[in-house]
Amino acid sequence: MISTERVPCRSLHGQFNERRWGYFLLASAAMPVAILIPLLIWNAAQKIRDHMAGPDAPRKRKNWQARINVAISQIVSDQTTTGQILKLFGFIVSVGSLAIYLDETSRPCLDTELCHQAWTTNVFWLVDMNFNSYLLVYYLLRLLATHQKLRFMVQPTSFADYFNIPCSFLAIFLNRNWFGLRFLRVINLVWATDLLHRWRILKNMAQVQLMRLGIVILVFIVSGGGAFLVLECGGDFWDAEGTHVENMTIWDYAYFSVVTISTVGYGDISARTTMGRVFSTLFIFVCVIYLATLMSSVAHLLPAPQRYPQSDRNLNFNHVIVCGHVTSEMANQFLSDFYDDAKTKGSDKIQVVFLHPKEPDDGFVVLLNNYQSCVEYIKGSPLNDADLERARALNASVCLVFANLRASDPDADDAATVLRVLSIKNFCPTIKVQVSVIKTSTLNFLRKYPSINLRKGDVIFCFKNLKNGLIGINCRVPGSATILSDLIAARSPAETWPDNCPELYALGRKMKPFSVPLSSSFWGLNFKEVTAICYRKLKILLIGVYETFEDSGEQSNFIPNPGPSFVITEMCRGQIICATSRESARATFYCDKCHPDVNPDKIRKCHCRRWKRKTKVVVPTVLVHGPTKGQRLSLEYSNRGDLNMGSRKSCFAESQNKKFFADRRDSFSTRDKLQLPRKSVSEAVMEQYKRSVSEPGTRTLQLAPEVVKPQFDSTGMFWWCPPQNFENIRMTLQQAAVREFADHVLICMLATGQSPASGIHDIILPLRSSVLKYSELKEIVILGDPEVIRPEWHFICTTPKIFIVEGNATIPAAVRACYINRCQTCVILSGGISATKIDTSEDTVLADRDVIVTTLNVKAMDFSSEGFDGLMDSLSGRKFPYEHGINIPMISSLEYERSVRFLSQDRNYLDFRYTFAHMSGSVVVSTALDSMMTSMFYNPGLAMSFTQLIYGGESTDFERAFAEGVGLVGGETDEDVDEDGDADRDEETEERASSAGSSSRRMKVQLKLMSMKSEQFDRLEGLTYADLWSYALVHYEMICLGLYLLERDTDEKPVKKSHRGKRYVASNPPGHVRLHASDEVYVLMPSVIIQADS
Repeated sequence: MISTERVPCRSLHGQFNERRWGYFLLASAAMPVAILIPLLIWNAAQKIRDHMAGPDAPRKRKNWQARINVAISQIVSDQTTTGQILKLFGFIVSVGSLAIYLDETSRPCLDTELCHQAWTTNVFWLVDMNFNSYLLVYYLLRLLATHQKLRFMVQPTSFADYFNIPCSFLAIFLNRNWFGLRFLRVINLVWATDLLHRWRILKNMAQVQLMRLGIVILVFIVSGGGAFLVLECGGDFWDAEGTHVENMTIWDYAYFSVVTISTVGYGDISARTTMGRVFSTLFIFVCVIYLATLMSSVAHLLPAPQRYPQSDRNLNFNHVIVCGHVTSEMANQFLSDFYDDAKTKGSDKIQVVFLHPKEPDDGFVVLLNNYQSCVEYIKGSPLNDADLERARALNASVCLVFANLRASDPDADDAATVLRVLSIKNFCPTIKVQVSVIKTSTLNFLRKYPSINLRKGDVIFCFKNLKNGLIGINCRVPGSATILSDLIAARSPAETWPDNCPELYALGRKMKPFSVPLSSSFWGLNFKEVTAICYRKLKILLIGVYETFEDSGEQSNFIPNPGPSFVITEMCRGQIICATSRESARATFYCDKCHPDVNPDKIRKCHCRRWKRKTKVVVPTVLVHGPTKGQRLSLEYSNRGDLNMGSRKSCFAESQNKKFFADRRDSFSTRDKLQLPRKSVSEAVMEQYKRSVSEPGTRTLQLAPEVVKPQFDSTGMFWWCPPQNFENIRMTLQQAAVREFADHVLICMLATGQSPASGIHDIILPLRSSVLKYSELKEIVILGDPEVIRPEWHFICTTPKIFIVEGNATIPAAVRACYINRCQTCVILSGGISATKIDTSEDTVLADRDVIVTTLNVKAMDFSSEGFDGLMDSLSGRKFPYEHGINIPMISSLEYERSVRFLSQDRNYLDFRYTFAHMSGSVVVSTALDSMMTSMFYNPGLAMSFTQLIYGGESTDFERAFAEGVGLVGGETDEDVDEDGDADRDEETEERASSAGSSSRRMKVQLKLMSMKSEQFDRLEGLTYADLWSYALVHYEMICLGLYLLERDTDEKPVKKSHRGKRYVASNPPGHVRLHASDEVYVLMPSVIIQADS
């Protein structure tokens, strides 16, 4: 009869009461010995046979053994189906054997030995013996298959077989079983990991390691519980009857093992026997040491706790992806600018997703918690398509790629930026990208990349080019850098401002550029009329228009102040300067029927039919050269639907003449015309190379400037001269002193020979713009290390009136030799953060140390003892030489805004934009441009419009020439251009120039600073700014942008001594401001555009 009854042997009498656990232990130890002895005999016999046999015998025998090993290996290998089935059965029978052991030990323990009268009737022991019989065969097969048999015999799974297989057979023979070390069968559970990984259920190594770690912990718990059960329930072997503990199960001791491993020890269960206490001491040491080695694995395998909120990615649509150089400082400024600007623009629901390969630091986590409703952080890289998929790049509206502007290796950072852009465009070619780069070469490369389409909204710009361009235009138009940089700033200023800040400047700081569609009421009107309506009725400033492409709807080809020749159509967007987006919307919602006399603040979208149909449309017109100003060729249609606007590609397409317009104004003494080349750019480049090769290598330095025929470059945007030899214009300090410079621009370069490219050509080009007369070009003197300039010499060698003086600008004697007290402007240019050798770990302001020290040195200089005849600055009307260095007009190039406080006597806690150094335009700060990415998100054409204002125009040939890396190339000399730069060309000459060489459009734009004492405005003294604005637009077609005012005493607030005689800018001041004779006006001259025949 089959029975499962098993009773403790201690409760029986006679022979069953004897202890037999030593037999089981001896049998377990005999199994490896029984296997090891034949193996040693076999190996010794092989060596003897190999020694006695011939040379061919071992090879044959080894081949025979190898075939057997290969056959058995294929049977037990996990890579074969047979091997996987054998291991699966081995795992199943191991679990079954372990289950039998747990069943026996789950009852209250009275003895570690269980007895049964007839083994043939005990089903559990019979099953366990069959299980172990299979495991014995499986063990022998694995032993024969392995080449390293001794190593196999000491593996943990082998010990599980040693203490289970002999005991199962001995239990049948003795009619009793011993708990012993049968708990080691739990080690065979590791086979489950191998099988699941082989069957692709565990797909990666992290899952495998995590499961293996869980099995190891289970082995420790079960093994500890089984060992404590045997030692405590069996008692000490020298006093078993007096020390054994009854009525405990393996689960009680498993709990005790966990408590012991955790080193807690609650005291409810404890070791009573001596052997149990010794094992407890050893067990806790082994567990602590072994588990400590697993802690690093646990940290990597277990998911990190979520330190920041995570939004639902399924909700992300038309969101913004930010990648590249992402830090907590950068993110803080970006989010502050972005959402502050979003409130201004009315788009506060835009989601931002940061994509970065590293975990966010503590500062970043704080930001994510503050913006948890609209910001998400994804750990990943834009170089990985899977991460771009997680960021939902296919649904994103734009991807912003930030460069590290303070990188120690600009080349490496730009290379990483290029790879990010290429990866994003390859993953999603239609996504818009806005990319900031450090070097001009990277800018040119990305613009030529096929997937980059500027017409689709992609924007690539270089921070260094923009900053240096602002410095250059600030030399030509003092204070203009402040106006433009304040327009870039995305963050709205505070409603209140410091007491020492002029009110007009504070009001001008609120002005921001907005690109908006123009109302249908403006269609058919010329730009001059629309500008007047916007300023007088809508109280906003319209400074230019964008063309829009019909296929994409994106804006392009910004035209500042196109003049009365340009007629507004539905394909135009206006560039508005105003304080808020609600004010800019007036240009979109204005209706001449519904809003003729309405307060501008109450203008809202009306519902009249003008939004759907315009009854009378004047087709864009062309101002034809002739004696009558304003003569137009126009076609009038009685119905809006009769005009097919769908075939139009831009505002220029409906022009009756391919040459859009060439604006001529008899009221100006400066009637500059665009000199177009008679040859293509490639021909001009080859001719320049031939000319440079044919020139002699050395010439004698001429201290007097060489008289050359005035000539434009091939693009018509800049004045040009034949390439100059570097050594010919290089001079020492002694030669510079003999030269006696006056009314020049002095550029003090503090970079060393190890510095990266300074981009000095971006400063020089605005000073050589063709919008200036040749006689108005200032001599440019560069003081510094010639080796810094040499790598960039091919960009500036064709610019006239340039000199290089070798010297150290930090030494007062060097700048004195360059006649700094007689210069028009002094620029102090740093070598950049990547070039400085100063340790900035204490404070980042130390990166600007050289610029600060040099600026303060110049301000402290005294020239009163030097006798010079008084001269007059032709631009600003200031008299020089200056007797004190503090009066010298200077522009300091700084990296960090916190450095401005060292150059200004204002309070240190003020925002640097409220310091007089910034208000007057005497500092240009890199961090002031950090908001450019945010501003361009809402106005993608902003970078292009600023470039046009800085360089004085636009030309596709100009970008193409610099992309080729050759700089400016010369065009043919026009005999109609005199030495003053005037071009009195008749209609035939203009037509010939417009159709020559290149088919691209050329445009000249001039931002000018005019004095109220000038011939045009002298009669307006005492009137209001609104009167000045209207007068300039009506009589000269100029748009006034702001004022450059002297700080004057008032009854309410006297001027500080340090500010007396200083000027500050006021962007778009209120119309009621009274004008003084000392004021100067920023005006935007009408653009001169020539569209050549295609």
